[in-house]
Amino acid sequence: MVVAMALGSLGMVALGTFLVDLLLRWLWDALVAVTQFRATCRQLNKFPILPWHNWLLGHTGMGQSTEEALQQVDTLVAQYRHGCLWWGFPWLPVLCLFHPSTLRPLLSASGGPWLISPPQDENGHTLSDEDIAAEADTFMFEGHDTTASGLAWLFYNLAGHPEHQERCRQEVQELLAGRDTADIEWEDLSQLPFTTMCIKESLQLHPPVTAVSRRCTEDIPLRDGHVIPKGVICLMSIYGTHHNPDLWPEPEVFNPLRFSPENSKGRSLLSFIPFSAGPRNCIGQSFAMAEMKVAVALTLSRFVLRRDTARPPPRRKPELILCAEDGLWLLLEPLGVADGHGSPGHGDILQGRCHSQGKSRE
Repeated sequence: MVVAMALGSLGMVALGTFLVDLLLRWLWDALVAVTQFRATCRQLNKFPILPWHNWLLGHTGMGQSTEEALQQVDTLVAQYRHGCLWWGFPWLPVLCLFHPSTLRPLLSASGGPWLISPPQDENGHTLSDEDIAAEADTFMFEGHDTTASGLAWLFYNLAGHPEHQERCRQEVQELLAGRDTADIEWEDLSQLPFTTMCIKESLQLHPPVTAVSRRCTEDIPLRDGHVIPKGVICLMSIYGTHHNPDLWPEPEVFNPLRFSPENSKGRSLLSFIPFSAGPRNCIGQSFAMAEMKVAVALTLSRFVLRRDTARPPPRRKPELILCAEDGLWLLLEPLGVADGHGSPGHGDILQGRCHSQGKSRE
């Protein structure tokens, strides 16, 4: 009986010691976390901070998928040309960046050995089977909606600028020189300079992916002396970068000539990042550009695109990709009818949706 009581007392002492040790460890971890968070805040306070909407929610609600949210990004970029700090909650800082000087260190950072391409590495590193499957998934599925979005906005922009549309059409016709559009070769695609400029300008104005995010696994020093602390989420705004007036004069104007060789001289490569950049850029960007060139050539060689003036201007909807709330509706007139040959008609109506669910009706 005495032995049992002694063992019971020892058990209680052991349990108490364990609980005290657990509490001390929790307090220590909490102290370390608070100290690290205070150090992070000191670094982040050097970045421009937006006025808080709410003492608890911070800037929560600013990144909505609406036309007004994109207009708000335009306002932020005009005021904070390099980037600014958001607080999702008092404990969740997000750095929103929209200038090559702040994007460069993040876009050039390696994401690990799995990013190395099989041939493009001198040390002989290759992709695993899982990595190859992930890249195939990117080509087959993730690239489907993004390319559809890019094409939909491209056709919308060309429909609103008939002079640029006609120049693209003439370029295609001169390239084919009597050949059928089915005979377009890979080599032909490099001989469509103005069409390529129009595609790039449309991607500048309406990037299918409006932003990508990164979580820093280490402190990232910037050229201006600021440091992005370890653990902070960075929202790299592709839309904001493309609409930054420091980089693009009149960023809301559809002007393909800004991508001419003479106008592109001296421009930072990170000013135009519809496919992101660096080791983690879109692996399918060359394929996507080729696909868009072929689609433009096949379409403009058969139809004239016009905007449906009976409908209001589209309201942009930045979800995973940049869509329009009610689709992009265009009038397609067969080329023979549109240029005065053949019998007159009302043409067809094409609904170009970002989800590639295009429909047509007479």
